[in-house]
Amino acid sequence: MIHLVIDTTAFRNDPARKKAAFRSLKRLAEASEIRLHVPHVVMEEFLSQQTEQYVAGLSNISTSVVKFKKKHMPEGARKLLDNTDRQLNRLKEELVAFVRSDFDQWILAVSAEVHSISESHGKKVMNAYFSGTLPFREKKRREDIPDAFIWQVILDLVESFGKVHVVSGDGAIRTASEAHGSIVCFGSLEEFIASDTCQTPLRKNLAKSNLQRIISIYPQILDQIRSAINSQAVDVLAGKTVTGPEIPDDNNEATIMSVGDPEDIEITIDDTEYFGEGVFVVPVTFNAECLLNYAIFKGDFYGLAEDKIKQISISELNDHYYDAEEYYVLNISSSTALNLSSAEIESEGIGDKRLSELAEEAEITLDSVEEIEVPSMGDF
Repeated sequence: MIHLVIDTTAFRNDPARKKAAFRSLKRLAEASEIRLHVPHVVMEEFLSQQTEQYVAGLSNISTSVVKFKKKHMPEGARKLLDNTDRQLNRLKEELVAFVRSDFDQWILAVSAEVHSISESHGKKVMNAYFSGTLPFREKKRREDIPDAFIWQVILDLVESFGKVHVVSGDGAIRTASEAHGSIVCFGSLEEFIASDTCQTPLRKNLAKSNLQRIISIYPQILDQIRSAINSQAVDVLAGKTVTGPEIPDDNNEATIMSVGDPEDIEITIDDTEYFGEGVFVVPVTFNAECLLNYAIFKGDFYGLAEDKIKQISISELNDHYYDAEEYYVLNISSSTALNLSSAEIESEGIGDKRLSELAEEAEITLDSVEEIEVPSMGDF
């Protein structure tokens, strides 16, 4: 997981957090690819700046209203302006509350963690203040004190997680970050999102999101997966060795000789992994009646229950063993490779029609077998 700290400049550049970079950040956070850490100082700097802008804007409007009321006008117009002035005062209270509640809701939406100033930070900041060590650009530079508290949070995160990514348009934080071996610094959120660090998980996330859209608009893709399992199960399973305590071989092993039609096919779309270039690996499970071949010690064979003996076809293998064949219903856990043959699946703006076309043209193969279970058949 990427641990990210962004400073006040990133929030100030997009206060509503609606532009592409913040949308991508939210997508990565929701996919648990990124954990966002917000120092308390950053949050309060941003909120105070936004509050000041709202208050200043409304104050300008209120001042204009007061000046305008000095003009000669009908009494009705004056009362209307008086009411406007009162509404502006109420609006100021609402907007001040909105600034914080809106940010709090966003913090919850992206599962970000706000880091308060700890007891140890004050002493460390003042030591750096008097010595002029980073992020202070010189001794006793008061303008750098907020950055110094942010820097302490970053250092705490490095201690906890080893590597931290920082987005900062502030020269002091950038200089300190670039001098630290465990911090990767970006000058803007846009630069961070454009990096391979983000683009790889973003493409993966977009691709998986588009696959969910395909399932919704083109459910036939599930039938295509089932059809691939039906047609390819023999090639994938024949010749494989299976083990299970129910197989009366000395090592409880047998070889699959033939494979019946797959049944009870379950496709676990939610656990799909994206391998890039339009290729998804989709977990599947199914049952199939298979003919198993094994060697059984002659003495063991005649010690089996009569019903069990009737299920086994035997032929002479040597003086001590029979060559045995028996049908078992096996539980198979496997995966299918769904190849949509196009990196378009990673696109945010791909339309439903094109998604349907990609799904219709998909190449599907029964890719691998993770587990073959021999169910209990009861006592022999």
